[in-house]
Amino acid sequence: MAKEGETGITVDARIIPTESKKYLKAFLQAINSLYGAPIVIVRDMSKQIRDAAT
Repeated sequence: MAKEGETGITVDARIIPTESKKYLKAFLQAINSLYGAPIVIVRDMSKQIRDAAT
């Protein structure tokens, strides 16, 4: 899920089969192409999210 930081409005949400780098990277790339590069990504300690974001 991607939320706008100031308002908390959900700008995109998708169901993905797994939390693997492959699916997370595709989601983040879609967000980037629609809204531009995010200023920050809030995540848990997931290595896959970290790798997809970098």
